[in-house]
Amino acid sequence: AEYYTILTTSPWPELQIKGTLRLANSTVGKAEFANALIMFEKVAAFPATTSLLQRTVSEAKAGQARCLGATGKAAAGIALTDKLIKDNDPKTQKELFAQAYNAQGICYRSNKQPKDAILAFLHTHLIFNESADAHAESLYHLSQLWTEVSKADRAQDSKRLLREKYPGTFWEQKSRAE
Repeated sequence: AEYYTILTTSPWPELQIKGTLRLANSTVGKAEFANALIMFEKVAAFPATTSLLQRTVSEAKAGQARCLGATGKAAAGIALTDKLIKDNDPKTQKELFAQAYNAQGICYRSNKQPKDAILAFLHTHLIFNESADAHAESLYHLSQLWTEVSKADRAQDSKRLLREKYPGTFWEQKSRAE
């Protein structure tokens, strides 16, 4: 967060936005969702004039949806992820789709819709699993959600895969701590 804050004071607006996005992501890591939401909204409102900036803005919208779900505004988060998924290309933006489906899963989970959350996280696990962090996160949530819907064997499979494929990661350590 310290280094991302330095980027936010850059004289170049594009670098400020990139720093704000990374700072927002690190704020999510500290579970400070309301603060992260403010930063994601700032980035999402930035006028994207290049394809790189458009990806940055889309990534911010996925983060925004995640924070909406974590702060009790799941319906708004689901609507935002639905729009992201509809408006982007899954063939060229796989990382964005992984983030969007994970955000959607968080929204469904906070809205007490475990089956819909499972479907969202399965999109990341089975289709958009090229981003290691997003895939590890989906496995973490799936291991919990499968337990909620009385599928202990699938929960164990998700935990095992998380531990085998992503040892030492944030999500694997979080899984072990529980």
